[in-house]
Amino acid sequence: MTTAGRVTAAMGPIALHAEGSYSDREDYDVPDSYGTDKLRDSFAESSSYALGASWVTDKGYIGAAYTRQDAEYGLPGHSHANGVCHLHGYPFPAPGRIDLHCIGHGSYQNPLDNPDSDTARIDLRSERVDLRGDFVDLLPGFSSVRIRGSYTNYQHDEVDGPILCSRYKNEVWDGRIELTASPARSERCGRRAIACLP
Repeated sequence: MTTAGRVTAAMGPIALHAEGSYSDREDYDVPDSYGTDKLRDSFAESSSYALGASWVTDKGYIGAAYTRQDAEYGLPGHSHANGVCHLHGYPFPAPGRIDLHCIGHGSYQNPLDNPDSDTARIDLRSERVDLRGDFVDLLPGFSSVRIRGSYTNYQHDEVDGPILCSRYKNEVWDGRIELTASPARSERCGRRAIACLP
């Protein structure tokens, strides 16, 4: 099931926008020849929304937006078969030989102590803020000004049953301002072959 919607409105020089979506998908159906009619852990659920506003003038606009995304989805086919891998036969009986052994026994058991029947999934969250602006003839000597900026805060958890196995987090800042010189200014600066300041 997926639903989505959006709305845009204006209040004088202010433009407003909002949108959102939601999706909920159960495990995929598979042929019965696989021993089950469902592909376990193929489910996915996600939601997202965005809010934005811009100030619009006869020379351009500047605006900001906030976007949030949340998602949870399964990881089909996960197994702990390699979770017990360890070395045997080193340094004895054959010095220099490395024997990788992947069968649990003795003290070499599943380090997570949870069965393959547990659900493995990803829990994801992302937040983003954007700033954008475009203007013409805003500054003397420049035909256009472009402003771009963003901040992203991303995180996802890798979960196996009740256990949080790992967490990934990332924050990113990005920004730039672009100035386009007017034709007359570009020609003058080119002849002088030096940085041309206002």
